[in-house]
Amino acid sequence: MGCSFALIFGFSRIKKRLDQNEDDERYVQSRSKFSFYFLIILFATIPFLLFLINFNGHFIIHTKNIALVVFILLIVYSSGLYILKKK
Repeated sequence: MGCSFALIFGFSRIKKRLDQNEDDERYVQSRSKFSFYFLIILFATIPFLLFLINFNGHFIIHTKNIALVVFILLIVYSSGLYILKKK
């Protein structure tokens, strides 16, 4: 009697954990795709942006500007992951 009772409640727990693992696996796959495309777009736009900066003839990039761009990219990337997680 006690064994069947444990099996009934144990089965529901196992099923819940399997469903949670499946959701986690889907999130990991979605996050991997998002990260891949984010990096591809980033690396595709960097040469274009450098060309536009150099188009005027002076190519000066300050450390403060680089830090600002990296900070903005981190915010965009984090926001994208947050939106992806909420879906």
